[in-house]
Amino acid sequence: NNNNNNNSHDHVDAQVAIETSGHCAMKENGFLDDGTYTAVKVIGWLARHPSQSLLDPIATMTEQPEVRELRFTVLDASLDTTAIVFDFCAVEIEQMCQNNKKKNNEYGWSVDRDNLEGLRVRTGNGGFFMIRKSLHDPIISMQIEGSSVEDVRQRVVRPLLQLFRSESNICDTIDLTVLESY
Repeated sequence: NNNNNNNSHDHVDAQVAIETSGHCAMKENGFLDDGTYTAVKVIGWLARHPSQSLLDPIATMTEQPEVRELRFTVLDASLDTTAIVFDFCAVEIEQMCQNNKKKNNEYGWSVDRDNLEGLRVRTGNGGFFMIRKSLHDPIISMQIEGSSVEDVRQRVVRPLLQLFRSESNICDTIDLTVLESY
């Protein structure tokens, strides 16, 4: 360990890595993304707990009423463009969060640094949005959770549309229709 490194993930003992896409990997299997291995682990758990449902371990977890995934298509269908526009979006959103802090946190946004997949932004009220680039398709996906459709429109959609429309590097590169029709 480098003591000069301020990375908060240096001491995390992660046993499981699960992507929002559903891919799952476990430390005990060398973090290989292996669906068969995961399925066998689930079947093993069910065999050891015959009186429980697979949903019992997560029964106490709450989910926001508004949960959606949006997929922005990259207009030129290039993975290189996807990476470039994602990086640009991430920088602009992070900058917006920083500027937001200076303005009494108008949108309630803060970057969730305890995230290793894409860029996750907490929006207040227990909500968040996360953008990430696909490694396989010319798509930028965005997961959104909030207390209601109107809450998401106010806290996420309107500010992002304003930002994305103001940046030609974004609005000329990705299809904003899914966000505009939210």
